[in-house]
Amino acid sequence: MIKILVVDDQNLVRQKLQTVFTTQSDFEIVGMVENGFQALEYLKTKNPDIALVDLEMPEMNGLTLTQIISQSSPQTQIIILSSCDDHNSINDAIQAGARGYLLKSTSESEIIDTVRYVQRGYFQLGPGLFEKLLFNLIDQDQVASGQLETLDDKYSYYVNSLKQEIELKTQTTHGQLTKEIESQVKNLQVKFKEGLEAFQQQVTNQLKHGLDDLINKFCQKQQNNLNQTLEEQAIINHQLFATKLLIKKLEKQITILRYGLIAIFFCYFLEKITILCYVLKKF
Repeated sequence: MIKILVVDDQNLVRQKLQTVFTTQSDFEIVGMVENGFQALEYLKTKNPDIALVDLEMPEMNGLTLTQIISQSSPQTQIIILSSCDDHNSINDAIQAGARGYLLKSTSESEIIDTVRYVQRGYFQLGPGLFEKLLFNLIDQDQVASGQLETLDDKYSYYVNSLKQEIELKTQTTHGQLTKEIESQVKNLQVKFKEGLEAFQQQVTNQLKHGLDDLINKFCQKQQNNLNQTLEEQAIINHQLFATKLLIKKLEKQITILRYGLIAIFFCYFLEKITILCYVLKKF
C-alpha cells in the first residue's frame, strides 16, 4: 500500500487528487493539508511514502517545504505538482530534493504512474518537461560557446598587447636590470665572504674548545690512572710486607720445631745408652 500526503492550498486540486487516488486499490490517502506548516505538523506523527506538494503556496512555498522534508523525513519521496513549467522552477525543485515534477494539467494516468515509479525509487518528469530542460541546456551550451569565443578573442588581444608591452619594456630596462643584477651579485659575494669568514672563525673556535676539553679529559684520566696505580702499588707493598712477616714467623716456628726434634732425639739416644749400660753391668 502506497501512503500519500497531498499538500495544496487549492481545495479543488485536493478533491481532484482524492478522486483519482481512491480509484487505485494500492493507494491510500493518509492526509490532505493546505499549507507547508500543516504538512510538517502531520509528518511529526506520520510517515507517508509520497508527498504531492504544490510549488506556490502562501506562508511556506513548496521549495522550502521540499528542502525540510528531504532533510527531516528522507523516507518520504516528494513529487512537485505545479502550474509552472519553466526550467528554473524545475531545476530548483530538483535541487531541493524532489523526485518528480508534474504539471497540474497532467492526465490522471500519468499522475498515477508517476506516483508508482517514484515510490519504487525512479525519478520522473511530466510529459514535455524533460525536452524543455534539454532544449534549455542546448541553448545554454550555445550561449556558453559564444561567450567562450568572445573570451578567446579578448584573450588573444590581451596576450598580443602584453607581448608588445613586455618587448618594449625589455628594451628600455635591459641596461637597468643588468646593473641591478650586477649590484646584487656583488652584494651576494660580499655577504658570502663575510658569512664564510664567520663560519671559519666559528669552526676554529669550536675545534679549539673541543681540543682543550679533550686534553683536559685526557690529563684527568691519566691522573686518575696514576692515582689508581699508586693505590694498587701501596696495596701490593702492604701485602708483601705481611707476607714477609708471615715467612719470618714460619721460620721461627720451623727453627723451634727443629730444636725440639733434636732434643727429643737426644733424649731418646740417652735413654738407649742408659739401658745399654745397665745391661752391660749385669753381665
